[in-house]
Amino acid sequence: MNYMKKHTTDAAKMMRALRAERRAAGLCPYCGEKNDRPGKYYCTNCAQRHNEKKAEWIENRLVSHICPKCGGELDREGFTCSKCKQKNSLAVAEIKNRYMQQGLCQRCGKARPKPGVKYCEQCAARDKETRRLRRLKENQVKQGDTSRSTVRF
Repeated sequence: MNYMKKHTTDAAKMMRALRAERRAAGLCPYCGEKNDRPGKYYCTNCAQRHNEKKAEWIENRLVSHICPKCGGELDREGFTCSKCKQKNSLAVAEIKNRYMQQGLCQRCGKARPKPGVKYCEQCAARDKETRRLRRLKENQVKQGDTSRSTVRF
């Protein structure tokens, strides 16, 4: 039997219905105010609050050596266990392959890149800037210059 069907209370069903009504009316399903981000689930305030709570939850999981994705033991350095990392790597490779077969940018999957190139112009420019900032930061670290270590990416 489906876990949700077996353990769903009337209150939970009512809340689900209320959230659906709010979304249909263009309201934030959490607070009921007008959603100022069309096409997004939460309004700006609720999204910020949700993201902060989620970041705190993930941080608590990582401190406790629990994988935030599956709840299993965190058996490596990083944000997920090796099993989840492998699953994610396979999923990303599958998506990139599908984009490539459709002739789309392998990063965003939206635009068509120039012939013989993997990425669209926008993604290529973003990658170029990221590499530039990374090199700048590496050079600062090599030179021991911590006074200007404001480079972030």
